[in-house]
Formats: sequence, C-alpha cells, structure tokens
Amino acid sequence: LSLRSSAERGNNKVIFVERNLLMNFEGEVCYRSIDYQLNDKHLENLLASQYTDLDIIIIHHAKELALAHQTFDQLNEIDESLKESISKKYPKLLDQLNCIHHHDANGNEALCVSCSCHPSKGGLFLDATVKYSLSLSQCYYLYEKEEFAEVAKRYGISTLKIENI
Repeated sequence: LSLRSSAERGNNKVIFVERNLLMNFEGEVCYRSIDYQLNDKHLENLLASQYTDLDIIIIHHAKELALAHQTFDQLNEIDESLKESISKKYPKLLDQLNCIHHHDANGNEALCVSCSCHPSKGGLFLDATVKYSLSLSQCYYLYEKEEFAEVAKRYGISTLKIENI
C-alpha cells in the first residue's frame, strides 16, 4: 500500500491563475459581466510563454459576493463570460474555482465562515488536486499578490510573477 500526500493525487499539471490578472475593471470589485474587459496583455504573455501547453485553472476570492456587492447569479454570469472570452484565445481553460467566503461578511453568517478554500489558506489548490488528479509539485501559480503566492509555495507549487513570464 502506497500513501500519497494530499498535494500529490496524480501526475497531471496545470497553471493556476488569479482571476483578476485576466480582467480589467474600474473600482475595487467587478459587479457585472459587462463591467470588465479581458486583459489581453496578460493572456497574450501567457500564450507566448513556455507554459502555453498547460491547462489553466482560474482561482478567485469572490469577496464581493460575501460582502453583498453582488449575487450568485452575477458571479456566475461573470465567470461564464470570462470563460467564454478566454476560451476563444486560450482553449486550455480547465476550470474556475471561487471562494465565496469573507471574514467580515456584514452579518451574513452563511458566508462569514472560517473556510479552507480561501486562497490564503490553499483549499482551492487542494480541491483542484483531487478533482483533476494533479501533482502540485509539477504545477505553477501565476500571481500578482505575494500573499497568495506564499501559500502556493507552501504546497510545493512553483510561482511565477506575471511580470516575469
């Protein structure tokens, strides 16, 4: 019997990408699918990089939902619109995973929970590992926020700053 760690469920590899790297929008949050444009520059850099053959999984901390700035339907509409836009240029989009919790959800007890899926805790990486038989030590995390990159490193994921690809 051979036991594998939770970070090594298979031998597939992907590149995890922060959702906001692929979007341009005004303000702190994006409320509707018509409020953003695809960040072509970052997507084109990814397409021109050595990582272009990898499937991508978009990860997102959807605090705007938890803080009642948008509804599930609005989040889903943005997700579907983003997936459609990206898939036209980068057909290797595998999935988009969201954490919908926030520690200060203004009394919304359903969303104001201590979750493991928040990008600062790494749960989305582990969910993807199980769902797609990933080996996190062979995966990459394309980031902009150093905070989440540190979590990826703790799981053995190689990190890539967007400016460096």
